[in-house]
Amino acid sequence: MIGWAVAGYGDGQDLVLIVAIYSVGRYADNNRDSLATVVAVIAVSIAGTVIDPAQRIDIAPAILLSALPWYVGRRIRNRGEYLALLRERAERLSADQHARARQAVAEERSRIARELHDVVAHRVSMMTVQAGAARTIARTDLDSAVEAMGDVERAGRQALGELRHLLGVLRPDTADPDDLGPQPGLADLANLTEALTHAHADVTVSIGDLPGDIPVAVDLSAYRIVQESLTNIIKHAGPDPTVQISIDLDGRDLVIEVTNTTASEQSGLPVSGYGIAGMRERAHLLGGTLAAGPQPPDHYRVEARLPVAPEPT
Repeated sequence: MIGWAVAGYGDGQDLVLIVAIYSVGRYADNNRDSLATVVAVIAVSIAGTVIDPAQRIDIAPAILLSALPWYVGRRIRNRGEYLALLRERAERLSADQHARARQAVAEERSRIARELHDVVAHRVSMMTVQAGAARTIARTDLDSAVEAMGDVERAGRQALGELRHLLGVLRPDTADPDDLGPQPGLADLANLTEALTHAHADVTVSIGDLPGDIPVAVDLSAYRIVQESLTNIIKHAGPDPTVQISIDLDGRDLVIEVTNTTASEQSGLPVSGYGIAGMRERAHLLGGTLAAGPQPPDHYRVEARLPVAPEPT
């Protein structure tokens, strides 16, 4: 402005002044700096007007041209911040409402699952009692035994339908379609060890004489424990590890051991993740145990014991 006035170009700088002062009010983050800037511009405008006696009558317009654009810009900025705050609050409120709705659905599903669990348990108990009674009277009263077995069949069909309903209640809404296929088991260990072989690991697998009637839950959990152990080995065991996998039956327990060498700079697998905690939870849910930790001098060992048969009652 001063250079323009000294050059004698007249009042053409006013438009530049309006745009600049509006920009200060609209985009400056610090209120003190913004206000100090507009005060300085007003002072310069007054000084430039006073210097030229012919323009002293323009002091009021000079102040107005400096202050008004800044005020408009500041109000627009404040309104934008206010609208942004309202949007943020609305989004937070919507998220809270969705969270409460999901929690309510989860609680209702848990209640339904508990009720269905009791119903299924009752049906299975009836089947057990009726099947035992049928076996007891089969030699002396065949007709009554056949009738009892018919009751067992009907109770089994009802329990199957209720169990299917129970699984539908427990299934998450966002279930991955890939998870709907057959669940893996110990028979699929070859796929896991093949991935380790591609990672240049020396893998030895030893599987004992396992019974053919291992419960599905135990079979699946054993596979998942081995899978998580091998995943940890690939991530943390260093290059070219030596891995030994042993699965055998010890009394009524299925014993799973996964041992691997670790790199010299590794003290063992890290404990910050959730893999080991998840494996331990799987074992505990089946009534078993899981221990994991370094084995001096340079090995890491995971051992799980999963009950194959229930304790006698």
